[in-house]
Amino acid sequence: EEGGRRDHVPRRARSSDPRVAMAAHTSETVSSICRPLIFTVASDETERLVSKNGLLFHELVSAFAHCQLKSSFRSINHNYTLNHLRVKFMRVTELQPRPMDAVEALMRAAVLPKEEEAMLLSQGNASYAHDPQGQPWHNRHRRLLRESLCFAEQSMAECPVLSVVVVSTTDAAPIESFEELGGPHHLPTTYQNGQYDPAVPRLYLLVHDVHEAQGVDPNQVLRQMKKTFTTSTCKLLPINSLGGDELNLNQPDVWADCLEQTFFPEALPAHAPMADVRGCCLSGEDMLAIRELVQQIVSGEVIPAMEKRIFNLNHHVSNVRKGMKNVIKSWWRKPKDEAERNQQPGGVQYRYDQIESQIRLLADSTFVMQDYETALSMYRLVRDDFKADKALLHLGSCHVMIALCLNILDGEARTNRREAESALREACTAFQGSQHAAGGAAAQGGQRKREATLATRYGTHAAILLGELLGMGRDGRQKDAADILVRMAAHETALSSAIMSELAAWHYFRGENLERKFSFQIIHAGQRYHTAGQEQHAVRCFTAAQGMYNGSNWVHIEDYVHFNLARHLASLGQHELALGCYVRIIGAGRQSANRQDLFLQEFLSLCASKPEALEAFIKSQRDHPAAIKEGTLLGLDLPRIADAKLQVYECQNSGVEQYNAQRIADAKLQVYECQNSGVEQYNAQR
Repeated sequence: EEGGRRDHVPRRARSSDPRVAMAAHTSETVSSICRPLIFTVASDETERLVSKNGLLFHELVSAFAHCQLKSSFRSINHNYTLNHLRVKFMRVTELQPRPMDAVEALMRAAVLPKEEEAMLLSQGNASYAHDPQGQPWHNRHRRLLRESLCFAEQSMAECPVLSVVVVSTTDAAPIESFEELGGPHHLPTTYQNGQYDPAVPRLYLLVHDVHEAQGVDPNQVLRQMKKTFTTSTCKLLPINSLGGDELNLNQPDVWADCLEQTFFPEALPAHAPMADVRGCCLSGEDMLAIRELVQQIVSGEVIPAMEKRIFNLNHHVSNVRKGMKNVIKSWWRKPKDEAERNQQPGGVQYRYDQIESQIRLLADSTFVMQDYETALSMYRLVRDDFKADKALLHLGSCHVMIALCLNILDGEARTNRREAESALREACTAFQGSQHAAGGAAAQGGQRKREATLATRYGTHAAILLGELLGMGRDGRQKDAADILVRMAAHETALSSAIMSELAAWHYFRGENLERKFSFQIIHAGQRYHTAGQEQHAVRCFTAAQGMYNGSNWVHIEDYVHFNLARHLASLGQHELALGCYVRIIGAGRQSANRQDLFLQEFLSLCASKPEALEAFIKSQRDHPAAIKEGTLLGLDLPRIADAKLQVYECQNSGVEQYNAQRIADAKLQVYECQNSGVEQYNAQR
């Protein structure tokens, strides 16, 4: 790999199996995003006590959110057994739509390779320039892309099933604190604007610091809670049994993989931990108590609440939409135009008490509880309403969920796969239509917008899903998958556009006789990565492209690839590899005079600014058999000139006469041809 000579064609075997990627993505989407959500409202005193462990309260309980249970769940059409259920705990301040500028900043930080990943990328090894699917930076981008769609009004999957109000025994007045935190003014904006029903079930939790609040009787406060809140469940949680010199500095970090991304850090309380180890104040009994509490919440509160929600929604939907009479009435349903939908209080298009929102909530609730057949029927039912109302974002989101249901139920069946593909195509079309209607990038003369919209993010998510679906199996249509990614990438920001272009390039690579399309798209991805400030990924893309052009007749493209690769390597501090790329294109000697001048200027500038890199580069090639003598740059075959025979004629500025007087006669002028093969041939042709 020395000297920038990475003459490797990308390997097909390194590309991940699209079928496995699709199944893994669907499973991860269902398990990480579509989970029953519980939001917490904790007092500042409670957060202070929990922060001794370097955690917030919702983070403390999140480590035990994956519950192993054997509980029967009653759905609409049948009962089935839940062997395990994952729930999501979230702080109340996070229950609002994600700001796109904050999401973009988090994406840029997430795509940056970590220390161990940067070490691999810095080796200049072409084997790492393969399909990004499954790579850690790609997974982090995908996770943020999905999370950027949370709490948008087009989806009800994040509608909380339970509210947990948390107060500590060291609060000045615990009962008054419970009543104050349980008031409607503490509900997030998604409840205030009518998106969610404010009548959410509540659980009141009393946290007792065993070490600090030794003079307080928690059972007495718990009895007062049960007398005050007779219609709600009240629980007690003892924590922080360790303190002072008893801290557990060897506590296993069970929270590392459970911490969720924070989109509103300014709303988080700031309290110092007791040590740099998470959970340092928790004893073994405390950990068991937290685990038992979460199990009780899931089995005793979450599952019954979801059953009640699904039953009530299904009863109302059946009365309004099901049956022959209601079907006939729906034929005369008057579509709602955009002005009528925007007149809703709070700005949401469909309030929680409207039938369209209730059908969507029923569909998402059954999907979260793994009843995909019922969810599919509800998505199909509400899809026609959104289509008639021309609510394009709602329609596209509904199509995406239909495709996910079909893939989970029987993704291998030909009919299901064809319908899922059609649904995702309809979703992409709907999201593009919403972009055009909102005056997006395509409506502005094709110029790329710097800020992504919600429709853009929805379209990117649908396009990636469709690309994976089209690429599955032996009959995968790789070209169709790549084309849809290229089309949707035109509306994205530089970073997401680069990732989608790279995905499209590898779809072309897996296709038949599409290597040139692969090369074009992978170079385009490298350019977009450079625009986004991701130089390491730009190097990775150009490294994958150079193997396709080395030794080919596309010499100008080969020079372009090596020139950009040299620039990106120099910006990353890999000056020795950059010098090797410059030497390669300068030594070819096939460019125009202007291009050669540009290459030489940048090469000499790098040599002057980084002499140690030049010395290291020369030293690395001294023992090369092609080197003629010490100090010769391998590959840089510049003309050799005999200094003793060189004559320079000075041209005065005083006039043409003096210049002509000092000219050598044309008859005496001799031109010596200098071959690049060596001094012997040069002397022979003098």
